[in-house]
Amino acid sequence: MLVRNRLPEADQPALAILANVQTPYRLHMHRRYAAEIPELRLWSLYFARVGHNEGSALDERIGPVPLGQDYQVRRFPIQWLHEWAIGGRVIRWLKSHPGVRAVMVLGYLGGTRTRVIRWCFRRRIPVLVWGDSNIRGDRGRGLRAFVKRLALPRLLRRCGACVCCGRLGREFFL
Repeated sequence: MLVRNRLPEADQPALAILANVQTPYRLHMHRRYAAEIPELRLWSLYFARVGHNEGSALDERIGPVPLGQDYQVRRFPIQWLHEWAIGGRVIRWLKSHPGVRAVMVLGYLGGTRTRVIRWCFRRRIPVLVWGDSNIRGDRGRGLRAFVKRLALPRLLRRCGACVCCGRLGREFFL
Protein backbone atom coordinates (compact mmCIF):
# COMPACT_ATOMS: atom_id res chain seq x y z
CA MET A 1 0.00 0.00 0.00
CA LEU A 2 1.37 3.39 -1.04
CA VAL A 3 1.07 6.12 1.57
CA ARG A 4 1.74 9.67 0.49
CA ASN A 5 2.57 12.48 2.79
CA ARG A 6 0.56 15.60 2.21
CA LEU A 7 2.56 18.81 1.98
CA PRO A 8 1.55 21.70 4.22
CA GLU A 9 -1.22 23.56 2.39
CA ALA A 10 0.92 26.68 1.90
CA ASP A 11 3.60 24.63 0.06
CA GLN A 12 1.28 22.61 -2.16
CA PRO A 13 1.26 23.40 -5.86
CA ALA A 14 -2.29 24.17 -6.92
CA LEU A 15 -4.50 23.47 -9.90
CA ALA A 16 -7.45 25.77 -10.54
CA ILE A 17 -10.31 24.28 -12.54
CA LEU A 18 -12.52 26.93 -14.12
CA ALA A 19 -16.12 25.99 -14.88
CA ASN A 20 -19.34 27.88 -15.22
CA VAL A 21 -21.17 25.75 -12.62
CA GLN A 22 -20.69 22.63 -10.48
CA THR A 23 -22.43 19.95 -12.52
CA PRO A 24 -22.94 16.32 -11.45
CA TYR A 25 -21.28 14.90 -14.57
CA ARG A 26 -18.08 16.89 -13.94
CA LEU A 27 -18.04 16.64 -10.15
CA HIS A 28 -16.62 13.12 -10.32
CA MET A 29 -13.52 14.41 -12.14
CA HIS A 30 -12.93 17.11 -9.50
CA ARG A 31 -13.30 14.58 -6.69
CA ARG A 32 -10.87 12.16 -8.34
CA TYR A 33 -8.19 14.84 -8.73
CA ALA A 34 -8.60 15.82 -5.07
CA ALA A 35 -8.51 12.22 -3.82
CA GLU A 36 -5.90 10.70 -6.13
CA ILE A 37 -3.34 13.51 -6.20
CA PRO A 38 -2.94 14.49 -2.53
CA GLU A 39 0.21 16.51 -3.32
CA LEU A 40 -1.95 18.92 -5.29
CA ARG A 41 -4.17 21.65 -3.86
CA LEU A 42 -7.34 21.77 -5.94
CA TRP A 43 -9.45 24.87 -6.44
CA SER A 44 -12.73 24.64 -8.36
CA LEU A 45 -13.67 28.11 -9.58
CA TYR A 46 -17.30 28.62 -10.63
CA PHE A 47 -18.30 31.77 -12.48
CA ALA A 48 -22.07 31.25 -12.24
CA ARG A 49 -24.39 30.18 -9.42
CA VAL A 50 -26.97 28.03 -11.12
CA GLY A 51 -26.65 24.71 -12.83
CA HIS A 52 -27.95 21.20 -13.21
CA ASN A 53 -27.82 20.66 -9.45
CA GLU A 54 -29.27 24.01 -8.43
CA GLY A 55 -29.81 24.20 -4.71
CA SER A 56 -27.25 21.55 -3.77
CA ALA A 57 -24.29 22.42 -1.59
CA LEU A 58 -20.81 22.86 -3.02
CA ASP A 59 -18.49 19.94 -2.26
CA GLU A 60 -15.78 21.27 0.09
CA ARG A 61 -13.36 18.47 -0.85
CA ILE A 62 -12.76 20.10 -4.23
CA GLY A 63 -12.02 23.62 -2.98
CA PRO A 64 -15.07 25.37 -4.41
CA VAL A 65 -14.77 29.10 -5.10
CA PRO A 66 -18.02 30.71 -6.29
CA LEU A 67 -16.97 33.84 -8.19
CA GLY A 68 -20.07 34.54 -10.19
CA GLN A 69 -23.57 35.70 -9.88
CA ASP A 70 -26.90 34.37 -11.06
CA TYR A 71 -26.28 33.33 -14.64
CA GLN A 72 -28.61 34.71 -17.27
CA VAL A 73 -28.26 33.84 -20.91
CA ARG A 74 -28.12 37.03 -22.93
CA ARG A 75 -27.83 37.64 -26.64
CA PHE A 76 -24.44 37.89 -28.28
CA PRO A 77 -22.44 40.19 -27.93
CA ILE A 78 -23.94 41.28 -24.57
CA GLN A 79 -23.40 37.79 -23.11
CA TRP A 80 -19.78 37.70 -24.28
CA LEU A 81 -19.06 41.13 -22.76
CA HIS A 82 -20.72 40.08 -19.49
CA GLU A 83 -18.53 36.99 -19.37
CA TRP A 84 -15.44 39.09 -20.14
CA ALA A 85 -16.16 41.09 -16.95
CA ILE A 86 -16.50 37.86 -14.95
CA GLY A 87 -13.08 36.86 -16.35
CA GLY A 88 -11.68 39.88 -14.49
CA ARG A 89 -12.98 38.40 -11.21
CA VAL A 90 -11.31 35.09 -12.01
CA ILE A 91 -8.02 36.85 -12.80
CA ARG A 92 -8.13 38.83 -9.55
CA TRP A 93 -8.62 35.55 -7.68
CA LEU A 94 -5.70 33.94 -9.53
CA LYS A 95 -3.47 36.92 -8.70
CA SER A 96 -4.28 36.50 -5.02
CA HIS A 97 -3.33 32.79 -5.13
CA PRO A 98 0.24 32.62 -6.47
CA GLY A 99 0.49 28.90 -5.71
CA VAL A 100 -1.69 28.10 -8.73
CA ARG A 101 0.71 26.41 -11.14
CA ALA A 102 -1.83 25.45 -13.82
CA VAL A 103 -5.40 26.21 -14.85
CA MET A 104 -7.82 23.76 -16.42
CA VAL A 105 -10.60 25.49 -18.33
CA LEU A 106 -13.76 23.47 -18.90
CA GLY A 107 -14.87 24.57 -22.34
CA TYR A 108 -13.11 26.92 -24.70
CA LEU A 109 -15.38 29.68 -25.94
CA GLY A 110 -16.90 32.65 -24.19
CA GLY A 111 -15.53 35.81 -22.67
CA THR A 112 -14.56 34.39 -19.28
CA ARG A 113 -12.55 31.50 -20.65
CA THR A 114 -10.96 33.56 -23.43
CA ARG A 115 -9.82 36.27 -21.04
CA VAL A 116 -8.41 33.79 -18.51
CA ILE A 117 -6.56 31.81 -21.21
CA ARG A 118 -4.99 34.99 -22.58
CA TRP A 119 -3.98 36.17 -19.08
CA CYS A 120 -2.42 32.81 -18.18
CA PHE A 121 -0.56 32.63 -21.50
CA ARG A 122 1.04 36.01 -20.88
CA ARG A 123 2.19 34.90 -17.43
CA ARG A 124 3.35 31.47 -18.58
CA ILE A 125 0.83 29.63 -16.44
CA PRO A 126 -0.02 26.40 -18.28
CA VAL A 127 -3.63 26.06 -19.38
CA LEU A 128 -5.35 22.77 -20.12
CA VAL A 129 -8.59 22.98 -22.06
CA TRP A 130 -11.14 20.26 -21.34
CA GLY A 131 -13.74 19.83 -24.05
CA ASP A 132 -16.31 17.28 -25.04
CA SER A 133 -16.56 18.55 -28.62
CA ASN A 134 -16.08 15.94 -31.32
CA ILE A 135 -15.45 15.90 -35.04
CA ARG A 136 -18.96 14.65 -35.85
CA GLY A 137 -20.88 16.78 -33.36
CA ASP A 138 -19.69 20.26 -34.39
CA ARG A 139 -22.58 21.49 -36.51
CA GLY A 140 -22.20 25.26 -36.27
CA ARG A 141 -23.38 27.27 -39.25
CA GLY A 142 -23.05 30.78 -40.59
CA LEU A 143 -21.29 33.56 -38.71
CA ARG A 144 -20.95 31.52 -35.52
CA ALA A 145 -19.11 28.72 -37.36
CA PHE A 146 -16.90 31.23 -39.16
CA VAL A 147 -15.89 32.96 -35.91
CA LYS A 148 -15.24 29.60 -34.24
CA ARG A 149 -13.03 28.38 -37.10
CA LEU A 150 -11.12 31.65 -36.95
CA ALA A 151 -10.78 32.04 -33.16
CA LEU A 152 -10.47 28.49 -31.84
CA PRO A 153 -7.10 27.54 -33.39
CA ARG A 154 -5.54 30.79 -32.17
CA LEU A 155 -6.95 30.29 -28.67
CA LEU A 156 -5.79 26.67 -28.50
CA ARG A 157 -2.24 27.66 -29.48
CA ARG A 158 -2.11 29.51 -26.15
CA CYS A 159 -2.91 26.32 -24.25
CA GLY A 160 -0.50 23.63 -23.11
CA ALA A 161 -2.86 20.72 -23.71
CA CYS A 162 -6.36 19.70 -24.69
CA VAL A 163 -8.11 17.13 -22.56
CA CYS A 164 -10.58 15.60 -24.97
CA CYS A 165 -13.24 12.93 -24.75
CA GLY A 166 -12.58 9.91 -26.92
CA ARG A 167 -11.16 9.40 -30.39
CA LEU A 168 -13.65 11.73 -32.10
CA GLY A 169 -12.85 14.44 -29.57
CA ARG A 170 -9.16 14.03 -30.32
CA GLU A 171 -9.87 14.38 -34.05
CA PHE A 172 -11.84 17.59 -33.39
CA PHE A 173 -8.99 19.23 -31.48
CA LEU A 174 -6.33 18.05 -33.93
